[in-house]
Amino acid sequence: MAPDCEHVFCNTCITEWLTSNQTCPLDRTNLTVGALKPAPRILRNFLSRLTLSCYYQIQGCPALLTLESLATHLLDCDFNPKRLVTCQSGCGISITFEELQKHNCLQCLKFDMELLTIVQKENEEKISEMQSELNLQAIVQKQNEEKMLKMQFELDLLKAEIDKLKKGNPAKQSTSSDSQLLPTAGQSQAVNQGTVLTDQSWLTNISIYMNTRDLLFQYCCPTPKKWMLKIARKNISESLCPLEIVNTLIQNSHESRWPPGIRSEEAREANRDQLTAYRYRYLYKTFKNNQLGNGIEVLTSIGIIMAVDNTHMDEDMVINPGFLVLMTLNLHPMEG
Repeated sequence: MAPDCEHVFCNTCITEWLTSNQTCPLDRTNLTVGALKPAPRILRNFLSRLTLSCYYQIQGCPALLTLESLATHLLDCDFNPKRLVTCQSGCGISITFEELQKHNCLQCLKFDMELLTIVQKENEEKISEMQSELNLQAIVQKQNEEKMLKMQFELDLLKAEIDKLKKGNPAKQSTSSDSQLLPTAGQSQAVNQGTVLTDQSWLTNISIYMNTRDLLFQYCCPTPKKWMLKIARKNISESLCPLEIVNTLIQNSHESRWPPGIRSEEAREANRDQLTAYRYRYLYKTFKNNQLGNGIEVLTSIGIIMAVDNTHMDEDMVINPGFLVLMTLNLHPMEG
């Protein structure tokens, strides 16, 4: 309503008029949108009781209703072209009534399929990224576990050396088969002169250990490479082992030549309780530069399991005179 002349207009109509004209449409007095006031309540009550036809009478709606109920009716009017309806032809999409007449279910389903394909591709990329992260974490975890096991293995070796030192001067002691075997005075003289000892006496030059924690087979290389056998042969020969025994031990370093009870991974798993009962001689030595011809420093670990040291084991767990277990824990990877 205009405040001065009190002319009453439809809000939509007068607002549209005032966008281009700043005067009252009836008497041309000055008027702006900000100056408009609501119509008197008595007039609003009178208008709300008027009976009106539906806006969509042309589309076929026969409804007659009051002004105050018109807005509610328009939302649910069956002839409202903007009313949302559900397609009953198969796709089930919600669409306006006016668009339903030209609606094509195949096009709609094709669009939905393309959209789902895009979403699926994005999800697959996310899954691939997550899988890559999991694989990387698994590699890091495995590396950390290997480092921890390596440290534990080296710690056990240090403890064994400390125990040996606590027992006093090993050169003056004679030990049983459960302890370290050392050469006698005559044997020591033979070693100094470079004489190869006969029978099993060469074993007194090598320390003996119990496989209590099964570190021997946990880090073993069942199929050693040529360079590993070369190092093992040199190490054992330097311990004054007879050549015939050296050759036999080297031949028995392959898993296929081990005792039947440990000749395969399945057999070792089946006899795991007996593995910790092995007594073995341990050798390790660092080779540098021209010793291997490639300038790489290599630390080899050799376990010598002799039948004479393991008379307490079952027959299928030992062979005569013995066999080698080459350990890869401290070895630098090289081509065989």
